[in-house]
Amino acid sequence: MTTKNAINGFGRTGRGLLRSLIEGEVSDIDVVAISDLGDPEMLAHLLKYDSVHGPLKRQVSIEGDNLCVDGKNIRLTSITKLTRWSRSILTIIRILPVLRHSKPKLLKAGLFGFLAGTTTSGDFPTG
Repeated sequence: MTTKNAINGFGRTGRGLLRSLIEGEVSDIDVVAISDLGDPEMLAHLLKYDSVHGPLKRQVSIEGDNLCVDGKNIRLTSITKLTRWSRSILTIIRILPVLRHSKPKLLKAGLFGFLAGTTTSGDFPTG
């Protein structure tokens, strides 16, 4: 079963996660949205031309509000309040960084789970 995912924060870790999913041709994880405050053209350029991993051997472009990778559209947004993500759309959301006081609010909002890109402190409520 394919899970729909969003990446919050498209810095080094977020781009690395998407790149590994693309290059690994993972079929059961679908990235449907990316939330970042950066310029869309810059985000596309940084995904395509990575200074550590080299160029991504895929077509990367911006089409409207979407990052397009080999014809697949991924919605770009700049949602800063993560509780606005809908559980009906997303199964997992990756949060960078995860603030300890935010976790209970996000779980109450209906998000299924988290993949944290940084060290979290304290107990992590699992729902």
